[in-house]
Amino acid sequence: MNRMPEFVMGLIGGIFGCGLALLMIIGGWFGSMAIGSETEFLTSAETSFALVAGILLLILSGATIGVSIPAVIRKNRVLSGTVNLITGILGFFLATFVWLTPGILILVSGTLCFRSAESAAAPPDPNPEGEGSPDSSNGKTMKSIKT
Repeated sequence: MNRMPEFVMGLIGGIFGCGLALLMIIGGWFGSMAIGSETEFLTSAETSFALVAGILLLILSGATIGVSIPAVIRKNRVLSGTVNLITGILGFFLATFVWLTPGILILVSGTLCFRSAESAAAPPDPNPEGEGSPDSSNGKTMKSIKT
């Protein structure tokens, strides 16, 4: 069974999420350095939230990358899907609009993880004998017509 779409979307969403989390951590750190100075533009609660949310998103994005590996998805697809869905939903609460791209990718990856092995396989061949398609005018197959 091919689990490549789940892997690619989970990996790209996790990498984007890690980058966003690092930007939140750096922004919260610089904001906390400015508290108490003349150019204070953020409160301590805002900078603390940015730091905590950034660290939490970094952990969750790392977990998304870890469970998006195809071997893990094949072994326990429900766990992979659940972790991806939780990360995608929590990211929208913690980082709102900037989480749009990684959040959608992670949510789609999480929902695809819940596919069963039969639905993830290739569709069945409509002509298993290889007879060709039927001719609509006389009911014969195209293979049986000699030219």
